[in-house]
Amino acid sequence: MDQLSKTPRAIRIFFHWTWILMLWVTGRLWWAKRKVRNAGVVVLTLHRVLRDEQSRKTASLPGMIVREGTFSALMAYLNENCMVLDLREPCPQTKASAKPRVAVTFDDGWSDTASVAFPALRAHGIPATVFICPNLVDKNMPFWPEQVVADAKRSRPASSEQRGLSNGWAEQLVEELKQLPEHVRSKRLELLVSAAPAQDTGEDCVDSTMSWREVQQVKDGGMAIGSHTLSHQLLLTIPVPAAEMEIKQSRRLLEERLCSECSLFAYPNGDTSEELASIAREAGYKAAFVNEPGVWSESTDSMLVPRVNIWEGSLVTPWGTFSRLAVEYAIFWSASRAPKRKTFGQSLSSNAPSLVHHSS
Repeated sequence: MDQLSKTPRAIRIFFHWTWILMLWVTGRLWWAKRKVRNAGVVVLTLHRVLRDEQSRKTASLPGMIVREGTFSALMAYLNENCMVLDLREPCPQTKASAKPRVAVTFDDGWSDTASVAFPALRAHGIPATVFICPNLVDKNMPFWPEQVVADAKRSRPASSEQRGLSNGWAEQLVEELKQLPEHVRSKRLELLVSAAPAQDTGEDCVDSTMSWREVQQVKDGGMAIGSHTLSHQLLLTIPVPAAEMEIKQSRRLLEERLCSECSLFAYPNGDTSEELASIAREAGYKAAFVNEPGVWSESTDSMLVPRVNIWEGSLVTPWGTFSRLAVEYAIFWSASRAPKRKTFGQSLSSNAPSLVHHSS
């Protein structure tokens, strides 16, 4: 890739950072933070926290990754500047809050959640929830997007510029595959895998999920364990009875295995519908989470709780250093500007965590 082909991305980064600085200088970033502080709770979504050597080996797309040092800096920021909530507990009984309220969640149950993220969470006293798929515990390369990216990396040259092209191509392919019905997507994936060289899924594979022992360890250490369905099926692409089984059976298996209540649920890819939200409510979950930015307020349907996705690029300057301004833009500006989502059914149900009406 020549210098000219890099320019559009560099320009986008420059204008994005200029926009953040303008919001800060004009006070609009402060206003957004204050608005969110008074409105409710911002739930953060993370997927993976990787050490540098793991980042070089992973097949996860960049939008799923936060580097270990950046994550530790983020936890320090949250500890000092925010009230970080445990989603299993109701908020303190006051309407106003001296600090913005946030909650930290992880999707998928990757092994690095236990080995890298969890020690940093404990060091800073930050509660968190991890959503796992019981049928995918202790697996190497259990999610098909990583398989697609791994195939792209093996079939393309390894220079840094060409890796960027491979990631862009793979990301587009992943998004296209997500839109297909499950049975069609499975056939496409079979063709992709059969045409690609064999992939290394040995003991040194960084793209693995937690073992049950690790799940138990983080639970015993204070993390809440929620359901992410049985096997991470995209629920809108499978028949409703199959989706119902994924939602209900995952809760039952987690409760049996961990001998504790599983009251929180995250829709894979954030995809849901009125029917699926009703199934999650009937299954006994107190709250279910989508992947759209917004604020969890007293008017939010408890089966449609919004979340803000966090990744490395949303937390750092154009030079790769951790930035408080970038964090506040990613969290508070995004949440404050999000339109109110159409709700299905009732608002916060009587058995849901009361996160705003009784909040501080």
